[in-house]
Amino acid sequence: MDIKSTVAEEEEVESGSEENGSKKIRFSVVNLNNKDPYYEIVIKKSHSIFMTIPISFARWTGIMYMKRMRLVNGKGKEWRVNIARKGRWVHIKGGWAEFQTCNKIATGDTCRFKFIQGNGGKNVLQVLKISKPHSLQ
Repeated sequence: MDIKSTVAEEEEVESGSEENGSKKIRFSVVNLNNKDPYYEIVIKKSHSIFMTIPISFARWTGIMYMKRMRLVNGKGKEWRVNIARKGRWVHIKGGWAEFQTCNKIATGDTCRFKFIQGNGGKNVLQVLKISKPHSLQ
């Protein structure tokens, strides 16, 4: 299997409610074939505290081995965030809520998270709101 491909990745997500022991499923589009790999995700209510990074994306980009990184919006403004790994989950934590508020990212918005390699290890994760694909409108 070629890891440098576009995949629709099904991930189980820890839901805020554990009623009936059910888990929610989230679908992410993950593209590792670009020079700057990216994933797209629809923002959920649970994303007000943290953002889950698809594990295939976190492995491919090396984010799963980081403790901190920078998020950048479409205007180039940067925010420092913490990266946390717990078992098979990788999350953007400390700093995410401020980034989400400042950039008016709301529940239901679709965002693209693009990993951009910088010189000297100054990598960033660019986060942009994108319009929904025509098929999802």
